[in-house]
Amino acid sequence: MRVRSVGGRRQPCRQDLTPVRHTEGNRVSRRYGRLAARLAVSSARAPADAAFRSHTSFSELKYAFECPYSFKLRFLYGFNPPIAEALGYGKGLHDALFEMHDRVLQGEEIDGDCVPELVERHVYLPFAYRDLRETLSAAATRRLTAYIVERGATFADIEHAERPIEIDLGDGIRVTGRIDLIRRRSTNEVVVIDFKSNDRTQQEEVTDLQLRVYALGYEQATGERASEVVVDNLDDLSHPRRNGVTPEMLQQAETAVRSVGERLRGNAYARQPSGGDDAARDHTCRRCDLVGICGGHREFP
Repeated sequence: MRVRSVGGRRQPCRQDLTPVRHTEGNRVSRRYGRLAARLAVSSARAPADAAFRSHTSFSELKYAFECPYSFKLRFLYGFNPPIAEALGYGKGLHDALFEMHDRVLQGEEIDGDCVPELVERHVYLPFAYRDLRETLSAAATRRLTAYIVERGATFADIEHAERPIEIDLGDGIRVTGRIDLIRRRSTNEVVVIDFKSNDRTQQEEVTDLQLRVYALGYEQATGERASEVVVDNLDDLSHPRRNGVTPEMLQQAETAVRSVGERLRGNAYARQPSGGDDAARDHTCRRCDLVGICGGHREFP
């Protein structure tokens, strides 16, 4: 067992316990059921402030929005999802995009001829078998080429790539991260862009919360309000998700982040997956790679 420091205290951290499922009914083995129960009991006995994380990242915050209990399993207990054969694909695409945008900022002309070298340099797939590696490399080439074709006309508007930002709401609540891309239009309007690069869709309410948090982070970092926040899905460039930035949106973002901080401080990691109804919550549970440990919100209301 390893020990991890959380909120100034030392906490036990169990890692690499992959859940075992029975073939019939997708049930979790008794051994892991007992483990989950013990973890729940130990959590209930913890002091109220022991689980509070004063500093979190944008990527961790997303899990808190999706389901507080998922956040707890990942970042307090240290459960890791199983290694996927496609591991490295999404990061490779993001790294290739960053280099592309950075080269634009350095004054270089970008066209489709640069794509093969970007894929070769950035799309590293250590666990993919040969055919899958070739398939994913070809998919990365198609997506990056399509991105240049669809978004190349806006490259002149790029102001920042991978812009570090921080949200500090006081009282120990701080969130750090990076904005994938910031564009400034000829009208001086600022557009904050986040890229998605996989087919696993999350609930729209979580995506909207992320957009609000990005807008809040940009304003706190620069003192300037963005005009629009956009999620650009590389799998479907024809349908970016856009939201105009309003004072109400920024207030909603601050309230959401503060609420997460207060829940963490109070050790309130309920099994509450995002979704407006049971079907939507079931969808969130099904796509969670740790559902085999907690059993889902229906099994543990």
